Amino acid sequence: MSKEITPLFQLNLYLHMGMAYPDNSLIEPILYKKGYVINSIGEELPVPDELRKRLGKHLHGRINRSVVPEIVFLNKGDNTLLLLECKVKSFSEDITKRGARQALGYLSLDPNGINSFLGMKKNNNLKLLYSVAEEEYESLNDVLHNLSEIITDLRSNPVSYDIHSLTVNSDGIYIGEKKDDDIKYTQVAKNLEPVLYIIPVDPELNLKDEYGKKVLGEKVRNSIRIIIGRSISMKEQSFTLEEACKRVIPVWEKWVPKAQKPIIRIVKKYIDDLLAEISKKGLQYSYDKRRYKYTAVDESSIQKIRTYLTSSNYNNFKKEDLNFEQLSFDDLENDFDDASNY
Repeated sequence: MSKEITPLFQLNLYLHMGMAYPDNSLIEPILYKKGYVINSIGEELPVPDELRKRLGKHLHGRINRSVVPEIVFLNKGDNTLLLLECKVKSFSEDITKRGARQALGYLSLDPNGINSFLGMKKNNNLKLLYSVAEEEYESLNDVLHNLSEIITDLRSNPVSYDIHSLTVNSDGIYIGEKKDDDIKYTQVAKNLEPVLYIIPVDPELNLKDEYGKKVLGEKVRNSIRIIIGRSISMKEQSFTLEEACKRVIPVWEKWVPKAQKPIIRIVKKYIDDLLAEISKKGLQYSYDKRRYKYTAVDESSIQKIRTYLTSSNYNNFKKEDLNFEQLSFDDLENDFDDASNY
């Protein structure tokens, strides 16, 4: 796995940070230990119109109508909603640029409005968390401070924020948090291997992440191997596309439907290719209304299929040439218009 920090790497790292791990494991889930759990992934949040328009008029520019944090965490202990935004680099205060417009959108959020939008108690606190590469920390801190001052000047209260300083070394991954006037670093992964990509690809971030594409392919192959390998017989069996997606991405139900839709397309296309290849060994299958049905054509095919599913040829099927960018909406049935409508 590459040591390069990317938004997709950060997203997956922070998914681990919000999950339970036993003591002395290779992962130190610092957010989970503070009481945070994953509430949703890819949730689009509205920026209040009144303040957004005042900011736009004051700055002679446009502010984001909405923001999409990578993850919304919820602390059930103190009722804090924590919005995670991953950046590799800092950005300028120029509101003609995306970074500043987005940051002003985050800092302008109304806690009561967000709680209502998410269907939560109105007394939940709201906090913003930026994750950035270590060398970009000071620059980002200055930018967020200055943008917050602009909101204060308009007699409004900006959302409070923290910044995590992220560094990757040969011995693991470290997150720096400001304590008083210093930054304290915690080793959150003792080496790079534990940070497996829970979400291998995210269209909001990057469909070209080579490591992520390989992980996705491996996850889909493993899922189909388990589903078909355990149940193949002369009797018809079935599984839904949703069941496959849940196996591939364990946090599937935390992901909002809008974010799920492109992944459904990708997973379905790869499953179709896999099943077409397995059919050469005697698998008979069909697809209708998001459900795959399959059976072996005869008794001798059962062992052939199982042998193929454990072979190196299966493990390497399209391992190097997954090309998600070439997928088009023509690859989909019309009933994919609503990804939540299973």
